[in-house]
Amino acid sequence: MLERTLMFVKPDHYHLYVPILEMVDPLGKRVAEGPVEKVSRDKIAEHYISHQNQRHYLLLVDHFVDRSIFLAVYEGEGIVQKVLDLAGPTDPSKAGKDTVRGRFSDDSLELSRKEGRIVRNVVHRASSSEEAKREIEIWDSYLVWK
Repeated sequence: MLERTLMFVKPDHYHLYVPILEMVDPLGKRVAEGPVEKVSRDKIAEHYISHQNQRHYLLLVDHFVDRSIFLAVYEGEGIVQKVLDLAGPTDPSKAGKDTVRGRFSDDSLELSRKEGRIVRNVVHRASSSEEAKREIEIWDSYLVWK
């Protein structure tokens, strides 16, 4: 099924968005992209609303405020699952070196919890077609469509 998904390179790895997106590009067509130079509290809170009742929510939101991310929308057959697989598990220490998180992060959930911060896991990626549609709508004003 032809679908779209949104991913973004998180602030700690923003400077690496080119090689990260080049790693993802073979999976599908990049149909939109764009930088967000200073993420607003309202926008990132809306994006991560599903985490609202989790104890790390405020840390998560604070981690992004006034920092840069790079957005990309991909289109293709089964693209949501393909990007999920290539991104790797949320915990980079469990990610293979053939995944984005395994290649670009040396962090772990264990270390981030010990240090009281958000794990530096390189990218956000939508986990379903429905989530991707919602996220694309949230960030649409920053996207340049090709």
